[in-house]
Amino acid sequence: ACVRACVRVRACARACVCACVCVCVCMCVCSTPSGNTISAAEHTCGMICALARNTAQGHASMKAGKWDRNKLMGVELHGKVLGIVGLGRIGREVATRMQAFGMKTVGYDPLIPGTFAAKFGIEFMELEQLWPIVDFITVHTPLMPSTQGLINKTVFPKCKPSVRIVNVARGGIVDEEDLLDALNKGSCAGAALDVFTEEPPTDRRLVNHDKVVVTPHLGASTAEAQVKVAQEVAQAFVDATKGKPLMGIVNATYLSNAFTPEGKAWLELGQRLGHMVLNLAQKVADITLTLSGPTSKPYQDLLLAAILSEYLAPQGANLVNAMAVASKVGVGVAITMVTHEEDNKVELTIKGDHIGLHGTVLGGKPFLTGIYGEEVGFVELRGTLAVLRGQLEMAAI
Repeated sequence: ACVRACVRVRACARACVCACVCVCVCMCVCSTPSGNTISAAEHTCGMICALARNTAQGHASMKAGKWDRNKLMGVELHGKVLGIVGLGRIGREVATRMQAFGMKTVGYDPLIPGTFAAKFGIEFMELEQLWPIVDFITVHTPLMPSTQGLINKTVFPKCKPSVRIVNVARGGIVDEEDLLDALNKGSCAGAALDVFTEEPPTDRRLVNHDKVVVTPHLGASTAEAQVKVAQEVAQAFVDATKGKPLMGIVNATYLSNAFTPEGKAWLELGQRLGHMVLNLAQKVADITLTLSGPTSKPYQDLLLAAILSEYLAPQGANLVNAMAVASKVGVGVAITMVTHEEDNKVELTIKGDHIGLHGTVLGGKPFLTGIYGEEVGFVELRGTLAVLRGQLEMAAI
């Protein structure tokens, strides 16, 4: 509701938003992943230590007036194998810190080669090789279909019964029901959880379990991390106003170069062509976009979004949600790249209408070069454009 009300907001920084809602109101969502890297890595290491030595249970016991020294026997980290699933910034920082404890670090990441992992002292291996040898598993991946329930009931039988699970990444990567079952059956020795599928969790079975250390999503909760994230967000705002690429856009990646001088020109070309099609087409129909030349290729998705945002404006399209609106209203889109031509050209055709708009960008300005199959030279697309069509000849004024 908060995001939907921000119809006039140009820039906003917030800890957590729904990217899908932001699409509807033409709001880009940018990730600032590096600001909390150190804080999340340190918290992970702290959770590993607490899990190994029953620190949280000992604390609670002492606060309750008990002296359960014999009941809280822990394990050393030295000589143990730490399996790291996800070798991005945080995973690598965890590895270097836990190596100082004498742990052997092994890891897996589908996007990172083993030679790169080796630079951080991490032995790369596939998951099926990793499960049987690790003593601790820590996950550092985003939550997506391929990682949903990654640690589940099929994994625990492949691991040592003494394995311990740590999740300071995203709730849902570890299947909570399967983890609870493994803890109760003795096929998992313990878990440390900072994140949950539902936050705050209403199901308290894992939270209250004797073998589980829990914190309320504190991975990035340090004064330093908040400052770093704020600086990243502020820098993104500054970069956008200075015509620099916007990094970390998650819901409309093609807009990352929309603020550069060249990107603005291709964006304006797409919007102008889309507006012309809106006014010239007899009805909303499928479109075909044909591009040629080396410069146009990097902007093909931006061009398409710009065209659709104007063409489907009556249906509520904008630069962020253009593709989603096209799919919703049943407008098909086809993009063809002509590789053998050197000139940067754009051809836009509408199914059922023989409009055939042609355009290009020259000197940072958008131009119309053809319409209805006729060449018109180079007509700069600015101001008001009148298109007159007769039976014998056509002129663009």
